[in-house]
Amino acid sequence: MCDISTHIDRIVEAFSGDSAADGILMTEDGRYVGFLSPRALLKLVNDYNLAGARDQNPLSRLPGNQRIQEWLDRALDNPAESVSIAFIDFDFFKPFNDTYGFRQGDRVITLFADMMRHAQNMSGFFAGHIGGDDFVLGAQGASQDDMADVLNQLLGKFRTDVSSLYEPESRLRGHIIAKDRDGKERQFPLLRASAVMLYLPARSDGASTHPATAEEIAARFAARKSEAKGSLSGVVIERMG
Repeated sequence: MCDISTHIDRIVEAFSGDSAADGILMTEDGRYVGFLSPRALLKLVNDYNLAGARDQNPLSRLPGNQRIQEWLDRALDNPAESVSIAFIDFDFFKPFNDTYGFRQGDRVITLFADMMRHAQNMSGFFAGHIGGDDFVLGAQGASQDDMADVLNQLLGKFRTDVSSLYEPESRLRGHIIAKDRDGKERQFPLLRASAVMLYLPARSDGASTHPATAEEIAARFAARKSEAKGSLSGVVIERMG
């Protein structure tokens, strides 16, 4: 039995957990509203996967904005579990693209996307691609320290691996010479990624949602983005709620 607002993933999990089940009884506020047969469930899963494929970023093959928003909405509606969400983007990506071309720039994005998929394999984690060099890593039920460890390992590995895309001379120097936005040549450090991580602890006060909206989270990202880019670690962590 599942409430009509239950996400399709949880419905499939409930059905597959009982080998003797003939289907799912659907309720709304505790009242019966219908029956979901295996055939109907299969169609729902197929439709959901097709919608996900349309939303998927064609370069990274990671979920796009619609799935990111769906994940965040579900996470915020479950205050019994902590929520961690990190907004990640690249530092000095434009001068890299200008110097090595967009094909190499695409290699940087797919390299990072592969690392994000590896992180997503852990229980409760979610990886998404907003577009360009903007990514989202989220987790439900993970502690603040655990999420921070995963994030720091991810950014550290990226910083090491992406250096292989530079010429040996640039790797030795630790920078490239490229034009800035004003057309003047200057030194730019090698690529790295920086992140703003927000942590919302689990609640035990009976509240129905976490004390933050998607809009407030986006505003905190924007407010602390420059701080993350200016830090040595490339990571800023803020606890909300």
